[in-house]
Amino acid sequence: TRSIMSDSERRDSLSEYSSHNHFFDNVTVGEIVSHKSKRIHCVSSLDSVQAVLDKLKDYDVLSAPVINSANGECEGIVNIFDIMSYLALFVSQEADARPVEELLAPSRMLTPIPEVLGLSTESSTLWDFDAAAKLPQLLDVFSKGIHRVIVKFDDAATSNDRNAMNNMAILSQTDVLNLLVRNKHHLNQDLLHSTIAQCGLGTIAGGVVTANEVDSARDVFRRMFLKQVHAVAIVNNLGEITGTLSSSDVRGISAATIEDLLLPVSTYLKLRGQHRRGAIAVSSSAKLIDAMFVIRTASVHRCWIVDDHLKPISVVTLSDIISKFSPYDWRHADIVEE
Repeated sequence: TRSIMSDSERRDSLSEYSSHNHFFDNVTVGEIVSHKSKRIHCVSSLDSVQAVLDKLKDYDVLSAPVINSANGECEGIVNIFDIMSYLALFVSQEADARPVEELLAPSRMLTPIPEVLGLSTESSTLWDFDAAAKLPQLLDVFSKGIHRVIVKFDDAATSNDRNAMNNMAILSQTDVLNLLVRNKHHLNQDLLHSTIAQCGLGTIAGGVVTANEVDSARDVFRRMFLKQVHAVAIVNNLGEITGTLSSSDVRGISAATIEDLLLPVSTYLKLRGQHRRGAIAVSSSAKLIDAMFVIRTASVHRCWIVDDHLKPISVVTLSDIISKFSPYDWRHADIVEE
């Protein structure tokens, strides 16, 4: 693919960036994660899907490097979207032909994690940065939809016990959002106080994927995989948004609870306590800084854009927000398949 941006759009993008580039050019990616542990929790290539889900829950993370048990090398980073895709039964083309009893058999949780690794494009590539790299390089990567990278410090090396990678840290889009909010006084104030619509965000027709409250969780996760999105807006019979199902909501699934995937998605979310949070949504007239605060306060990765009737019409993700601060705003570009 290649991206095409008009001259006027390119000028607008660079103009927005120039207002805060002095600050950005003096921030390294190592500084952003300076408060984090320099020890990344890993999983083994011998671990099962169940073991990895348990570890992700214990570590309170959405991804982990997979270390080859034979040679100690990192095979990639398995993320929650990979596991969600596997549990949504898209492991093979013949999946739909098999009975539900087989697809939801507890034995599926014993599948070795390498068989799941790579179901998402992101997990098939290992993204890493030297700690001395400058923030604009990271913004460019995150604005294209990459959610997390590994930051390597000077003496970074894989741990001998193969349970952790030492002198490294995971840097996520959320870390960048926190940095932007903390340093909002250094940013382009006109941009921060422009509405979401004025920023060109949340304007893509059909940019939101929805599901009804009565749809099964399995079918909604399946839709997530087909549409290659990390979250789906849950709506009632009036089309009003009532909640969100995200790929991270597979955490907590076990061999004993795998059949919960057949429950209505509203019931599935209640069992996991997610109904208390409700849907994180704003109107298209909300300011960019307001959307940033809403997402940060709720500790989520997106907010839905709703109309006056609370019907979701689009979504603003962390990738979208970060793109507005990148030297090259990829959200202005048309993607052309070659």
